[in-house]
This record gives sequence, C-alpha cells and structure tokens, in this order.
Amino acid sequence: MKKILQISSISLLAIGLVFGRYIGRWLVNIFDNPDTTINDGRLHLDEYLSKCDTVSLNIKKYTDSISYFEVKAKFNPSSADNTAFAYKNEITFYSDSLHKYFSIFYFFSNPELHHLFGFYYTSAIKNPGGDIIATVNRLDLNDGSYGTKEKPVPIIYFQLKKEELNTFYSMAKGNNKGDFNGSEADFKKYILNSNAGYYLSYVKSKQDFEKMFGKEKQVK
Repeated sequence: MKKILQISSISLLAIGLVFGRYIGRWLVNIFDNPDTTINDGRLHLDEYLSKCDTVSLNIKKYTDSISYFEVKAKFNPSSADNTAFAYKNEITFYSDSLHKYFSIFYFFSNPELHHLFGFYYTSAIKNPGGDIIATVNRLDLNDGSYGTKEKPVPIIYFQLKKEELNTFYSMAKGNNKGDFNGSEADFKKYILNSNAGYYLSYVKSKQDFEKMFGKEKQVK
C-alpha cells in the first residue's frame, strides 16, 4: 500500500510539473499574449500587391518615427516567454507634384534588418531634393480620403532614382547570422510582402480594410 501511495505521489507530481511547464505556458500564451492584429491582412496580400504601381516622387523634407508593437508569436512550450515584436519605421513627406502626403512604411521582425534600414534610409534620403520610385496601391492613391497629414498614402517599397553605391540589399545580404541570404529579386519580394502584410494587418483601419476587401467572414 505504501509503495502504491509513493508511486501515485510521484505520478501526480510529474503531472503537475508537466501541466505547470507546458500546458500552463500554453494557457498563458492564449490569455496573456493576445494577437494585436486589426485585420487578417495575409488573406488579401496577393490581391493588394496585384493592384500596386510605381510613382516617381520627390522628397524635400520628411519626418520619421520608429516604434514597435507586439505580434503573435509561435507557441514554444519550452519557453516561458512567447511574445514577439515587430518594428515599424515610418517616413512621412509631402509631394508637391501630387499634392498629397505619403508615408513610407517598413516593418521588421528581424532586429538586425531594422537597424540596417535605419542606417540606410538616413543616408539615402537625408539630402533635400531626393527622388524616389515608390510602390503604392492605386486604390489607396486614388482614394480621396488618403493623402492628408493624418492619413497619408502608404508606400510599401521604395528605391532611389539615382544609382546607389550601397543599396539596402547590399547592406543586408551576407552569410552572418541575421543577414539576408538570397538574390536581390528575392529580397525585394520579401520586403514587399512583409511591409504590405504588416500594414494591412496592423495599421490599416478596419473601416478602410473592409472598404477595400469587403467584410471578413466570421467563423461560426
């Protein structure tokens, strides 16, 4: 009987440890780390990108800001912290030719790319009169409610018109940890998908999202 009680106690202790370490962390991840997305942007990413064009813009002066926000992390039962963050870089300027405000939105879950982008854009567009080729969604561009200082037209990718000695890709590629491994075309696709996906999911208002794509179907 004593042996049975000892085995039972050990079993209960083991179950308690498993529950506390794994199941408990799973429950914490659900209730304490809620998803902060506004919309499910990934569902409409291809549609959004298919309606993107490039426009030539001139940057005389700009304001910039850097912030970060919580995103849903993949659950890792061996980790007590399943939170993750994305960095948002926003560069806002006024276009004299189109009479609209624009904001360049670049997002990074990789801190190394985030820091590299900071070095890149300050050196690339710091001089007044910088000309860029900007990728914008034509529905956003033609929407009369966009283009104000409070609601600028989003730019999800840009490159300088003039030839660059050090491009963002040339700074990011390599074999070190945190570097991008792939071609320049792969890098552009990655940046476009990342920026558009984050913008649609975390920045675009629910009202504007539904105006563009319709109401999201509710799962019963």
